Amino acid sequence: MLSNKELKELHKVELEILDEIDKFCKKHKIKYFLVGGTLLGAVRHKGFIPWDDDLDIAMFREDYDKFILKYSEEKNDKYYVQSYETDKNYWNNFAKVRKRNTLFEEKRFVNLEVNKEIFVDIFPIDVAPSGGYAKIKIRSNIIKLLNSALLLKRKIKKIEECNFKLLTRFLAIFSTKFLAITQHKLMTKDKNLNSGYRVEYCSAYAIKKEYVKEKDFFPLLEMEFEGKKYPVPHHYKEYLSKIYGDYMKLPPKEKRVTHNVVKVSFNVSGDKSEK
Repeated sequence: MLSNKELKELHKVELEILDEIDKFCKKHKIKYFLVGGTLLGAVRHKGFIPWDDDLDIAMFREDYDKFILKYSEEKNDKYYVQSYETDKNYWNNFAKVRKRNTLFEEKRFVNLEVNKEIFVDIFPIDVAPSGGYAKIKIRSNIIKLLNSALLLKRKIKKIEECNFKLLTRFLAIFSTKFLAITQHKLMTKDKNLNSGYRVEYCSAYAIKKEYVKEKDFFPLLEMEFEGKKYPVPHHYKEYLSKIYGDYMKLPPKEKRVTHNVVKVSFNVSGDKSEK
């Protein structure tokens, strides 16, 4: 668990990464917005949820693809984007922008040769068919199954933590590239539809909570987060209610959980004060 001092320093670095993303998106006319606990923090606390240790944003798939392509093309000595398109060994179906020469090591990554720098998560929001989330529920389950197989293959997840253990173990036989590409194809299957609906397949929440109307996002609003203004969905109240219920009510202390961090450093090359 991070000390208060370390958590504040972590928040500072994550904000630095967010400002880098914000500057880049404005330069290239890419739309993004705060989501999840970061959006909740903006609304309820005007900044980070006090015990939160990560920062989440999202983009519609067309902006997400543009961001991955353009950011990976630019030479940057301080930050880089990690996604399945830029890293053949990557294990997630969403992207991370990481700050070089930092460390954020979770318990599940100890002894694993994976990227561990401090990051901001970027989630793609894909086109979904109209008519209700039932149409994509099975597809969503397959995507989660493929992702579990990928995590198992990379030794990030144990088989006892997986649903459908035999099927997950079988899928883990396939290459990382095959699993990643198959996930991507399923997530973008409806990209040419003009349905007016969107879905975030890579969310940790139930698919019915992430099945939303496009018009609920735009035009984007600006909201204060740690003293600066950042874009948020237009109907953010409905979005938060759908995910969290009474989102202004603080959860009990036992549910104020974060990543299981075992080591953190804000300057790997020169800072010896690691946890």
